[in-house]
Order: sequence, then structure tokens, then C-alpha cells
Amino acid sequence: MATSDKIPVLQGITKKITITLFIFFIFWNLITYQIYDSEIINSPIFDDNVKIVTSIITSTNVITSTQVIKQEESPSSTIFKVAVVTETKTKTKFATKTSEILISSTKVDPQEIEKMQETLIDDPDHYEKQDELINQKYCGSTECKFIFPFHPPEQETQCNKHFLSFVQLAEKINRTVVLTNVGDSRIWSVRLFPFNFYYDVDELRDRFPKLKFITQEDFQDWCRERYIKPQAYFGKLLNIEPKFTVRNLSPFGGLLTKLERENKFYEFDFIFNNNSLFRQFNIGTRRVWGKTREKDTMIKFLQRELNVKEEVMLITHNIRSPLFEKLIPISYAKHLVNSANRVIKNQLNNRYIGIHWRMEKGEIELMSDCAYRLVNYIKNLTESTGISKIYFATDYPISGNSSQAQSDTFHKIFPEHREAFEIVKEGIDVETWVSTSALEYLHKYPELSFAVEDELRKGGVQGIMDKLILVQSNFFISGPIGCCRYSSTFTQKIAESRRRLINEGDKRIENLVDRWDGSKPYHI
Repeated sequence: MATSDKIPVLQGITKKITITLFIFFIFWNLITYQIYDSEIINSPIFDDNVKIVTSIITSTNVITSTQVIKQEESPSSTIFKVAVVTETKTKTKFATKTSEILISSTKVDPQEIEKMQETLIDDPDHYEKQDELINQKYCGSTECKFIFPFHPPEQETQCNKHFLSFVQLAEKINRTVVLTNVGDSRIWSVRLFPFNFYYDVDELRDRFPKLKFITQEDFQDWCRERYIKPQAYFGKLLNIEPKFTVRNLSPFGGLLTKLERENKFYEFDFIFNNNSLFRQFNIGTRRVWGKTREKDTMIKFLQRELNVKEEVMLITHNIRSPLFEKLIPISYAKHLVNSANRVIKNQLNNRYIGIHWRMEKGEIELMSDCAYRLVNYIKNLTESTGISKIYFATDYPISGNSSQAQSDTFHKIFPEHREAFEIVKEGIDVETWVSTSALEYLHKYPELSFAVEDELRKGGVQGIMDKLILVQSNFFISGPIGCCRYSSTFTQKIAESRRRLINEGDKRIENLVDRWDGSKPYHI
């Protein structure tokens, strides 16, 4: 075949390859950006008219939705009138455009392409109105402003208190509170259980009737449904000097990456990038803002500085004390309270001794001696009171996993800990959350089963169950110096709850807390 004969063949092959590449490009964009209307994919439009669609796609524009508005039959062709929505996303702006284009199974005049490109106009009002409807759906208002306490510090007992500080802050700056997920004794955006797995949301709403609350799941849905994605703002409160000052933080140097990775912000469809605001608020030491006059100054400082336009406020702090008025903890979920009450009634006969032994920080060489002293103390107490039922709570792993403690701050289990636990089991007959099957009912919910097993291996929901049962015990006993973490917040909060029951006239409570060596209780 002569060279001149080959040229038309090569041109034809080149044209087919070009058209094939165009078709692949269009399908790739359609699949990648999740087009929900399938009409355009199922329509016979991908011939030479591919150029119509590609002509409205630039390096920053992608087709995100299509809808066939009208379909007309004619003797020579089938004509589709399609609305194509494109999004322009950059680091600094977001714009949405809508165009109606005609696509037919016959070739289209190039002038028609130019005409259709001219109709591609900005329509921001349309999407703002759509977002207002979405806001109305989730916030009951055309405007949404959230405060998201994505990771309050410390374990559940203290974390409960810190979350309340953020709820109080939300009340002062008029923002809706995102009820962060929970699990593994933490309130944290990366955990798998909803807030109401640990806590009574109805009770929280009753305590703060002027506030709005939203679950983390609904908050994520709101972000996902929004056409114009919400901007996020990062704020961190520190109790350092100089008091009542603001410091701008740089997202560079790893701060942004660390926040996104540790808290899984990439799962939230809000805008959080190097152009977002990152600020640190220094409120001074508690010695300063703990005073009434200074606290009022602090509140005004926070109200002024946290009055920002961003719809999402990512908030955290590393402060170990309540920021505002000290409140009783958030009540626990009804399913946990009901289970604890069943155990108290059916297995502890409404009359029992509660023991809390937090082995963490106890002196290793004293563990066996501490265990023998506990056994002797309890035997004497049961003999003098006639109470035979004993409930035992500990951070030692009693669920069968002898290598992982029921606290993520208790890092290593030694043979001395195991020996001490065996001494207790052999010396006195005790009930635990395991022996009473207090949490067995959680396995009845298949949608939670994959996470429940992991939760029960650690120190989460079972710590709450222990607390609910210990609070109502007739006598509450904890460890002396050398045997345990003597200044345990867990023990302290149980004693405080028992004091409230006594003040309310509960006759079951016969002590706040005693140490099994007879020493004076720690700051109760």
C-alpha cells in the first residue's frame, strides 16, 4: 500500500482513538464525582458531541450533577435538554454554575457550542437558598453555627466535666453543640458510638433548654448536604499568661495535618485548610480566672473573640478545671442506668458493699499485702453489718484479657497485679460487671456488635456501669496510700454522688468512702 493510501487510514484510526479517549475522560469524571442522575449516562449522546460536555470542563471545574429536563423526538434525532452543574473549587473560593445544554444524536454546529457556553452563568442565589433550606432542616433556622468539642481531654469521668464546660461556652456564644461520639472512655470524634451510648441526651436538653444540640452523625450529614461547604475555624483555650490575649497559630509545621489525622476531620465535608483561622486563647491561670470578677472578664473576652463568621467552630482546651460554674456531671444513658438497677435488685439484693481498687500507681511490691489487707477488712465488715453481697470494680483486666487494663493510663500489668487479684477472688466472694452480665444486653444490637467487643476489652462503658453500681452501695471502700492511685478522680466522683444522695434523704448510703486500712479518706 502506498504512503498516500495509508494516510486516510491513519487519520481514521487517530480520530477513533481521540473519540475513545474523550469518552473515557467523560466517564471517568462522571464516575469519580458521583453523578446521581443516570439519564445522561444511559443516553445515546457519546458520539461527536462529546466536545459539548468537555467544552465546559476546565482544570478546576467538574460535573457534579446532571438532570435531563426535556426529551424530544424528531424524525432525524433524539434531543436531550440537560442541566449540567459544575463546581469550581480552589483554596480561596467556591462557585457553582448551572447550564442547560442540548445534546442530540446528530452533529451539533460549532456556533451552538459557543452559544451554550455563553449561557453558563453564575447562580449563587439558587444555592444559597438551597443551603438555607438545609440549615432549616438541621438547625430550625436559615443559619447554622456549630461548636464542635471534638476531643475534650482526659478519660470519661473528667471528660464529662470538660464537655459540660463547652456546653456552657456554647450557651454564652449562641452556638449549637455537636454531641461528639464516644467510646473507650473518651468523648472524641474518632470514636464509633453516638453520644447517647454513654449519656442521657434528653436530660442534657432539659438542663439547657435554650441550647440546641445535634448528633455528630447529623452534623456530618449537614456538612455533606450543603452546596456551599461550611468554613471551619480552630480555637484552643489555654490557662497560661498573659491573660485574655489571642495568638494566631500557623497551620504549617504540621498543626493542620496533625489535627486532620488524629481527629479524622477528612471525614467531615467542611472546608478546613491552610487558609482557615487557627487561634489560641490565653485565659490566664485558674488562680486568676477562678475569681468572680476575673471570671466575668474572661466570659466577655471569650464572647468577643469567639464571635466569628465561620459556621463550624472546632474547639478544644487542655485545662483540668471547670471553666465556668461547677455543675453536676452529665447523667448517664437510661439503658445503662436501667441495667445497673437490675443488677442491684436481682443480683445484689439491694444491699451490698462496693469496692474500688485502682491498681494503677500502686507500689508493685505491696500488691499482695494490699490484697490480704482488703480481704481481712471486708470479712470484718460483712460480719459486723450482716451484708454478704460484694461488688468489686477495678482497672485490672477482669474480662479475660490479662494483658490490657481497663484504663488507657494503666500501661503494664505485672505478675504482682495478677497475684493480688487472685488473692481477692479466693478470699472473698465478689461480683463484677462480668459475673453479673451487666452489659451482655449490648450484644443484642447487631449494628454495634463489631464495636462492642472492642469497647468491653478496654475501659469505657464498663467503667460507667461500675460507677452506677458503686454509687448506690451501702458501704463504699477504696484503697489506701501505696495500694492504688490514691487521689483517683473516679473514687472522688463516686463519693460526691453519694453525698448528693445523702442530702436527698437516701437512707441506703451509710458512708461516703472508707479506706481499707482505716485511714482518713482523701479530700472528700
